[in-house]
Amino acid sequence: NDSPIGDLMTFHDEQLENGPSYKFTHPMYRFKSFKASGYKEIKPLLKKRLENGKICTDLPKIKVIRENVISDINKLDRTYKRLINPHIYKVSLSDSLAEVKFRMLDEHAEANGK
Repeated sequence: NDSPIGDLMTFHDEQLENGPSYKFTHPMYRFKSFKASGYKEIKPLLKKRLENGKICTDLPKIKVIRENVISDINKLDRTYKRLINPHIYKVSLSDSLAEVKFRMLDEHAEANGK
């Protein structure tokens, strides 16, 4: 099955490699997480398109974008696409990103007496 298991948001300089397991932390609840392992590939989703306000790469044609989106949707497991009780696709934070986010929230709460 080539269905994606989730998206992992990371810092721009975090390098992920095929093979090791990675912790996916819920973006709202620091105590909710899961480890991903046994996956086939890691596919970076963001590509640099602008630099210093200028286009820095060839932009894909609308037809190609459409074909890629349809292909990606077709790869999703049917449980995410069903109308009744669909599974929720996981979008999570890397360890590094979660640590910074929750530390900032703690510091804000402390500074505001909460």
